[in-house]
Parts: sequence; C-alpha cells; structure tokens
Amino acid sequence: MAWFAREKPGVEEGSGDGEKKMRTEGLWLKCESCGEIIWKKALDENLQCCPKCDFHFRISARTRLAGLVMTPDAAFGHDRRGTPETVRALAEHDGFELVVVPPFEIGGRSVRSSDIRAAISSGDLAEAARMLGRPHAASGIVDDAGRVSFPIPVALPAAGSHRVEVARSGGDGPSRAATLAVDALGWTLDPAPAPAGPVRITFEAA
Repeated sequence: MAWFAREKPGVEEGSGDGEKKMRTEGLWLKCESCGEIIWKKALDENLQCCPKCDFHFRISARTRLAGLVMTPDAAFGHDRRGTPETVRALAEHDGFELVVVPPFEIGGRSVRSSDIRAAISSGDLAEAARMLGRPHAASGIVDDAGRVSFPIPVALPAAGSHRVEVARSGGDGPSRAATLAVDALGWTLDPAPAPAGPVRITFEAA
C-alpha cells in the first residue's frame, strides 16, 4: 500500500487560509508477518523487530553488512525462512561472513536475544543483566537540558524512572549516579551531566 511507502513525514499546505495538513505517511509500518501496525519510532527502538511477533524487518540497504552470527536453530524473517542454510547462501552471494556458534545456555536454557529485549522492555533489568552477564548499557548523546538521543536503535526499558550510572563515552572521567526518566516524549537524565555530549548509560540491575 502506498500509505506505508513514504519515508519522511512533513507538512503540506491546505486549501484554507493558512491551513496546513500534517502528513503521516512513513510514520507507521505494517508487519509482513502478523499484520500489526507499528509506529516507526517504536520499531527502531525494538531493533527493527515487530513487538508483537518478533518478525525482523529488513535492514536498510545503506547499512553495509560485514558479518552475521547465528545459532544452529536460529530462524528469522518471513515464515522464519532465515535459517543458517539460507543465510549462508546469501552470505556467499553478497560477500559477508556468516558464523554459526553453539547456543549460549544458563541453567540448561538457551539465552535468546528476543528474551533479553523482552526483559529490558518490561523493565526487568535484573533478568536482562543475568542473561547478558553484565548490566545493560546503551550509548547516547545528551544535551544541556539532560535530554538523551540515541544515534542507533537500542533496547530500552518501558516508561518510568530508572537508576543509572552515566559516564563519558570512551571512559574519560568517572561515572555518576543519575535517574533516566522514560516517557512518551523521550528520555531525560537527572541530573544532566555537564558538558553535553556522548555518554554511556549503564542501568542498575536491582
């Protein structure tokens, strides 16, 4: 459908006096697997995976793929046809490396990326840390008001306040305790670190 095809929203002039209409094309996408209508920002935050069925959307053609790591039982994409066998054929054709590794297990149970994302998005950061083997962390850019933006999609917890440690990206200087507030408008650090710039945000696992 053409409604899902446009990439950039914008404002167009209406027919009335100074009337303007906001274009919403490209703000929503339809999952090819389950049919769910997804806000594009929410899809980015969920690492290009459908939040309902975990279908993985196509990665932008502008992104150069150097390699991919999979487990023997991994399967993604439409009808879960992205198996190691089919991806290996694609890797040979497109010139990227495929590495198949044994599944990682904790207590006899395989740890999957979808389980880690689900734990993070639900706010269960202790479970996410247990599966990751470390506290969950993300790199972003903070402004003078403490508002945080993330240049690439990252897994983040749901709305609420979360205790974090904030450090300058690259390990320059000590980390400081702060609170990351998540709401419909975005993410805000309190207190805002000074000066503004790239930061590494580590979530407390408690």
